[in-house]
Amino acid sequence: GVIRAAGVSNFLQEKHGMYFEGLALLSGLLNFQTLSPGTANELPYVLGLPSLTATAFYHHKLAGFANVEEALAQARDFAQGDYARALLKGDALDEAGKRAVADKIARFTSLPAAQVLEQELRISPTYFREKLLFKEHKILGRFDARVTSEDADQSQNQPEFDPSFTNIVGPFSAAVNAYIRGDLGYESDHPYNVLAQLPWRYNQATNRYLSMEGDLGEAMKTNPKMRVLVLVGRCDLAVPQDAMRYSVAHLPIPASLRKNIAFREFESGHMMYLLQSDAEKLRKDLLEFVHVDAARKIQ
Repeated sequence: GVIRAAGVSNFLQEKHGMYFEGLALLSGLLNFQTLSPGTANELPYVLGLPSLTATAFYHHKLAGFANVEEALAQARDFAQGDYARALLKGDALDEAGKRAVADKIARFTSLPAAQVLEQELRISPTYFREKLLFKEHKILGRFDARVTSEDADQSQNQPEFDPSFTNIVGPFSAAVNAYIRGDLGYESDHPYNVLAQLPWRYNQATNRYLSMEGDLGEAMKTNPKMRVLVLVGRCDLAVPQDAMRYSVAHLPIPASLRKNIAFREFESGHMMYLLQSDAEKLRKDLLEFVHVDAARKIQ
């Protein structure tokens, strides 16, 4: 979609006599480096911390913050400052420094500082989903960390499943099959996969992280009127919102095009349309986005 974005307005200009120069990215990801940690890549821990903070705040595990916005702002400042510097030092960080950083991570996640130290200051979303509500014997969802379920096996450092996914598999499958077979009258023996394992090809990303930042930047420079709406969920632990914020901040575009990018943040997670209040906000945001573009007639 990013690669073809620059050509969308040409099609609508020819067919309908109007510009529609917009790209909406719903829980999107532009750069896999922001999501795939490794010995030479600490970025996912830095960018993931604010989402852990938002989740802990939602579950009433954080104290000392007036609201979630304040908690997120402070978590983001810490993550991009002291936390990032600490991780970059690696083993060069002394014990006092490790303890100081662990105490701050504990404040923003509610996990005990001792646990943070055991994880060497690196709290993965998977570990967090198992440990945040450990005393309550509950696990968190991956797509939406507001969703919980009973934890039947607390011997592991990761949950057995994702309750935010298993909760929707049945309703989604039933709805799409009713629509395809009932409304459309189409019959097929092929199964419907709610979450399909697509045969992705990464040929263009050999020996590097797959990134679409350059493609989006090129599309925006090719079509300077193109607008981008970024839609992110606070409690999305599959694609933490700061992964997109980082990518957008690093787009190779001139400063004059930054005004064409807007963020909209939602209370829930990856599929924000499953929460009624977020679904209503999403509809409003998308309608405003479409109407602004569609109203611009060709001169």
